[in-house]
Amino acid sequence: MTLRKKTVLILCFSAVLIVALIIAASRGILFQRYIDLERENLALNSRRIESIVLAQQDRFASSARDWAVWDSAYAYVKSPNAAFEKENIVPDTFESLGINYLVFIDTEGAVLAGEGYDLQKKERIPFPEPLRRILTSLAKSEKGPRNGAGKAGVFSLAEGVFVVAGYPILRSDGSGPAAGTLFMVRRLDEILLARISRQAGVPISLLPLSSPEVPARFLIESEETGRPVDYRVEGDQIAGYLLLKDLSGIPIAAMKFLLPRAIYDQGRRTLAIFVALFISFSVGIIAIVLFLLDRVVLSRLTRLSAEVQAISASEDLGRRVTLDGRDELGALESKVNLFLSALQKSTGKLKAANQELQDFAYVVSHDLKAPLRGISTLAGWISTDHRDSLDEDGQEKLDLLIVRVRRMNDLIDGILKYSRVGRSREETIPVDCNALVAETVDLLAPGEKFTVAIQENLPTVAADRTKLGEVFQNLISNAMKYIDKPQGEIRVGCEPNGDGWKFHVADNGPGIDEKYHEKVFQIFQTLGPKDTPGSTGVGLAVVKKIIEQMGGEIWIESVAGEGSTFFFTIPFRFPNTQPS
Repeated sequence: MTLRKKTVLILCFSAVLIVALIIAASRGILFQRYIDLERENLALNSRRIESIVLAQQDRFASSARDWAVWDSAYAYVKSPNAAFEKENIVPDTFESLGINYLVFIDTEGAVLAGEGYDLQKKERIPFPEPLRRILTSLAKSEKGPRNGAGKAGVFSLAEGVFVVAGYPILRSDGSGPAAGTLFMVRRLDEILLARISRQAGVPISLLPLSSPEVPARFLIESEETGRPVDYRVEGDQIAGYLLLKDLSGIPIAAMKFLLPRAIYDQGRRTLAIFVALFISFSVGIIAIVLFLLDRVVLSRLTRLSAEVQAISASEDLGRRVTLDGRDELGALESKVNLFLSALQKSTGKLKAANQELQDFAYVVSHDLKAPLRGISTLAGWISTDHRDSLDEDGQEKLDLLIVRVRRMNDLIDGILKYSRVGRSREETIPVDCNALVAETVDLLAPGEKFTVAIQENLPTVAADRTKLGEVFQNLISNAMKYIDKPQGEIRVGCEPNGDGWKFHVADNGPGIDEKYHEKVFQIFQTLGPKDTPGSTGVGLAVVKKIIEQMGGEIWIESVAGEGSTFFFTIPFRFPNTQPS
C-alpha cells in the first residue's frame, strides 16, 4: 500500500472516529436536552389538564352553591312538596347545568329527591342504589359538605367515574343551620371528556387502572411524587397519564392524553443537521489537509522514491536526486546523495577488487594447470611404459598420483566455474522447465540403475537457461553419485510458493545429517572421501551462488538413512510465468 493511501486511510479513520465521538456526545448532551424538554412539556400539559378537570369540578360546585343557598330549596327540604319538584327538577335544569343527577338529602340522611337524566338520550333515568349510598354516606361524613363550605371531587361506581359537587342547604342570606345537603352529579362520559379535550387541545381518554395501557410503575411513582407524569412512545406521539383520586384520596382511574413529538422531532432534525454540517466540515478539512500534505510532503516523497528507483534500475550511481527544500525531507535528499556518492566510491573499489580477484583466480588457475598437465602427462607415460617394472606398492602410489592430479585439475576447473558465476551478465528469458529437465536427464544418461520421475506440467520460469540447467545438472548428478541403493529413485517437481516457484529434487540415497545441511553448500566441502571421482565440493556452492543470483534460496530437508530433498525457489518475474 502506498504512503498516499495509508495517509488517506489514517485521516479518514480519524475523521470517522471523531464524528462518532461527536455524535455520541451530542446524543448524550444535546439530544438528551430535547428529551428533557419533552418531559417538561408533558408535565406542563399534565398540570394544565389537571387544572381543567378541577375547573369543571369548580363549575359544578358553583352551580351547587347557587341552588343550595336559596330560600325555596331551604323550604323544600324543611317541607317537601311536589310543586317545587315539578317546577325545578325538570329536563331543562339538567341540560342547562350539564348534570346527570340532582339530589336533596335532609339532615337525617333521607333522600328527598334524587332524579336522574341521560344527557345523550334526553330521557330520565333511575337513581341507582350505589349512588344513593355514597351520597348519603358523604352527607353524614366528616369529609362531606359543612355549613358554609362545599365539596367537589370524583368517585367511582360500576357504571363509571362520576364528578360530584355538594353544598349545605342554607337560606338565601347564607344563614343556617343547614337544612340538608344538595348534590349535583355528572358522569365523566365521552361528552365531558370531549369538552376537556377541546379545552386542553389534546386527545384525552379515561382508563381503568387495570388497563394494560397504563404503565405498571404509574401508581408507584404517583405515590412517590404526588403529581405523576409517566409516558410511553406511540408512533409519532407520546402518551401521558394523569391519576384521578376519589374524595378519600384513593386512586380510581387514569386520564391518558396524547401529544405530538414536536420537540423530539426538532431535536432529531437539529442533530441530523449538526452531524451533516460536521461531516461536510470534516471532509473539507481532510481534503485541504491532504492537498497541503501532498504538495508539501507526499509528492516530494513520491518523486524521491521514483528517482531512487530509476537510479537502481539504471545502475548509474553517478546520478543524484533533486534537492528542493531545507526541511527534514531536504536533509533526507542530501543524505541520499551522500549515500550514493559513498556507494559509487565503494562500488568502484569493489569492482576493481573483484576484477583483481578474478584476474588472480584466472592467472593462478592457468599457472597451476600448466605444471599439472605436465605431471599428468609424465605420470601417464610412466604408467604406460614402466608400470610392469614397478612393484605392487609402486603401482598403487602411481595410481594415487594420477587420481590426485585429476582431482587437482577438477578443483581448478571448479574455482574457475565458481568465479565466473557472478561475472557474466544474466540473460533472463522464459524457460520451459519440462524441456530443460528432460534435456538434462538425457545428457546425464542415468542408466538402468536409476529411475528419474519428472512431475508433469512443470512451469515456465524467468531465468538464465544455461545457469538453471547447471542447477538441475548438479542436483541430479549429485543424487546419482551418492545413491547407495540397488535401484535409485530421483524425483523432480515444483509448486507455487508465495511470490515464486518452489522446486525440489528428491532421492532415496543415504541422506544427510542435519548438522551438515549448511556445510554442503560451502566451497570445497564434501561429505564423501576426498578421492571420490568428481567430488570436488564445488558443485553445490556453484548451485547456491546461481540460485541466490536469481533472487531465490536453496535448502535441504533430509534425515540420515532416509534420502534427501533439495529445495530451491525462483521468484516470479514475468506475468506469464505466474500460476493462473
